[in-house]
Amino acid sequence: MISRRHLLQSGALLGGASGVAQQGSGIEVLLQTRDTKGTPSTSVRRIDPTKTAVFLVDAWHYHWCRTWRNRAGSLVPRINQSLDGARKLGMTLVFSPTNAMRDLNESPQRKNTLALQEYALPKLADLADPYPSSIRWGMCECGLGDDCHYTNNVNNQHPDIRMTSADYIALTQQEAYNVLKKQKIQHIIYTGFATNMCMWGKPTGMKFMRQFGFDCMVARDVTEAITRYAEESFNPTRGTLEVIEVIERDLGPTLSMERTLRSAGAWEGEPVLDYVHIAPWGRFFGSPVYPIPIQAELTCRHKPDAELRYTLDGSDPTAHSALYQSPIKINESLRLKAAGFQNGQQVTRVSLAEYWKQPRTPPPPQVFISDLEPVQEWTGEPKPGTYAKKKPAKFNRSVDGGILSSRDNKFFKGIGVQAPSRITFALKPEYRRFVALVSVDDECMRWDSPDGLKQWPQWSRSIDGITSYRLSQITFLVAFDGAQSVRTPALFNGDKSWGIDVEIPAGAKQIELKVEDVDSRITDAHGHGDWLNAGFLS
Repeated sequence: MISRRHLLQSGALLGGASGVAQQGSGIEVLLQTRDTKGTPSTSVRRIDPTKTAVFLVDAWHYHWCRTWRNRAGSLVPRINQSLDGARKLGMTLVFSPTNAMRDLNESPQRKNTLALQEYALPKLADLADPYPSSIRWGMCECGLGDDCHYTNNVNNQHPDIRMTSADYIALTQQEAYNVLKKQKIQHIIYTGFATNMCMWGKPTGMKFMRQFGFDCMVARDVTEAITRYAEESFNPTRGTLEVIEVIERDLGPTLSMERTLRSAGAWEGEPVLDYVHIAPWGRFFGSPVYPIPIQAELTCRHKPDAELRYTLDGSDPTAHSALYQSPIKINESLRLKAAGFQNGQQVTRVSLAEYWKQPRTPPPPQVFISDLEPVQEWTGEPKPGTYAKKKPAKFNRSVDGGILSSRDNKFFKGIGVQAPSRITFALKPEYRRFVALVSVDDECMRWDSPDGLKQWPQWSRSIDGITSYRLSQITFLVAFDGAQSVRTPALFNGDKSWGIDVEIPAGAKQIELKVEDVDSRITDAHGHGDWLNAGFLS
């Protein structure tokens, strides 16, 4: 291994008092590869940062797998730290959020790219694709039980990723090539998701840019693969490490972005950037498919020597919290928090995973609430700048007027609403229990073109198509005479319907059914919620 002292002696730390390499002076990078037996080796190469681009591929804020969505999102602080350091060195930043462009169509970064001269694409070198199919395609990383894959995909780049007006957004081979030629780029450092899928095989990915003759490297500390989770035998952290080994053996060198930037004086201090990874990172469980307790595993590949400590009561872990030594068995709804510690000091951020044990499916009501007249109805106004139009509740239909539908199960009794929503009904003395199934309606799983814009071309050919899924994340609440009695977990598109069976307090006069948006930063506001087979039992 090459020491920091060696890098100093060999001129890796260049520049003036700021410690940042001067543009054009060159920096040294420590590259890692593997031989056919998997044995790693390192070499030092000098590159000009002003002729180097950093590609961030598919840093979406949504994915159909909960564990993957949280794991990818946990990398955002390290991504931002890396991008800030790359800019200090004069590197070119290219963002490639394919399939996730609806809110970035008019961004400065997009306009920068579209304003460029178009250069003739060279012929692809037709290099072999050695990625084994066994690890190329990801799957649900939540382990045994109900797979996440019923839910849908993406609608924007993660909102916490920092871009500047000098950056670029490129979606096609042609657009990426235009940026690279304009900036006289020779080297590309790849970051983003997923290491074994989009970062490799998308039009702007390493598979194609290396065939155009660019020197391509993978920042192994600023990427995550999507693989799988099998209790006590295989976790997603192991999956990422194995994919990185395949890259180093068969595809190209990797580097540590943190080490590279530190050696060049563009990464200062010891910022707390990383999270403990949890598998599964929150989930519903306890259904007939998988009725036994689930197991949660903790890892932290960026801080491998840290003690991982956790709590199960929702409180933040301390250096005295339970020490993680084996998979945590979970058989009730709870909030797990985890953090890493070294010498009694917290060295990671706090990770949170919520687990919800599925309730039993309630019996059908004797009186359907959709057959009653409400005392009061309210639907929230769409937020400025959103595509949503205000839609009142519909009885025995979805809010768009279709058949009420949850994961292809059709219902003919219920209320379809647009979040946020509140509906109040009077209670009769003979009502003893309120029952319902609640769900995001399947109409939120259709491809949508809400703003009327054609999707920007994603591949090497133009696609005039719809722009995104209408992603919903909503929670359902039941209150009696203003006092909250039930709050469901946040439900996404395609989640199984959640059962509600609650006793009505003696003497209660009114019941209020509420639906609220959850974290509209990462989903479209105004999700469509259904109160299915909702009503009363005497």
